[in-house]
Amino acid sequence: MTGSGPRDAGSGAQARRRRRGGTVRGGKTQSLKLASGDVLILEGPTRLAFHGIDRVINGTSTLLKDGGRINLTLRRVRKP
Repeated sequence: MTGSGPRDAGSGAQARRRRRGGTVRGGKTQSLKLASGDVLILEGPTRLAFHGIDRVINGTSTLLKDGGRINLTLRRVRKP
């Protein structure tokens, strides 16, 4: 099976700050603030870059009683 296609990631609840780097650790990174409900599509070389959530910004949504976030990642996986 291969998962080389785009990945869609959506997140609900609190806003968050996301960081993306290159394909090797230790390089320059970029930071992006995403609001509740934003969808991010990773495709091509971006899919292979190091990435993650720096922090969740509490108090930006009332969806979850105790804060935090819900993450949903979708991938198309198919036989090679």
